[in-house]
Amino acid sequence: MCGRFTLTITPEELAAILALVDLEPFPPRYNIAPTQPILMVMSAESAPRPGSNLPDRRSLLVRWGLIPRWAKDPRSLPLMINIRSETYADPNGSEIDTGAILTTAASPDIAPIHDRMPVVVRPEDRDRWLDCRTNEPADVADILRPPGPGVFEAIPVSDLVNKVSNTGPEVQRPVAPPSSAPTAEPPPSPADQLKLL
Repeated sequence: MCGRFTLTITPEELAAILALVDLEPFPPRYNIAPTQPILMVMSAESAPRPGSNLPDRRSLLVRWGLIPRWAKDPRSLPLMINIRSETYADPNGSEIDTGAILTTAASPDIAPIHDRMPVVVRPEDRDRWLDCRTNEPADVADILRPPGPGVFEAIPVSDLVNKVSNTGPEVQRPVAPPSSAPTAEPPPSPADQLKLL
């Protein structure tokens, strides 16, 4: 899996989509890399009072690179930035201030590039996915499937994305795909070599 993603939606748009009231302003981020702060949305620590119209979720910044609850010395572990959704959740759950991207099998659009891709939560599944207070991991496992064809388009970009200090929109600027090497003509067959002209 790739170790980069972006967050270029405006805070106002994101707050409207995810029904957030506590979202702090943030700038567009075009080249988010492991160990950097990432935005996470989860259930609020306590349910809203009865009759409240406040959303039942909150946003927070976490470090991209999951430190499992069972880790005694996080420095001895590899950085966990992507986690297979088939094997992710501790059944007891735990509050952490780190995060990772859940992955699933690649969709038909992504499979020629990589065999895994991030889980994509469909709009109709968002509320159920974000309700960590009443849903157990098994209750939302059906959400962790790849989307069908036609959702993604592969667009080649330059290698600017490989350098963490490149943080502007130029890292997403499309470039021409690398030209494939010209195919050499096959060698002549022995019968062709013996022909006299």
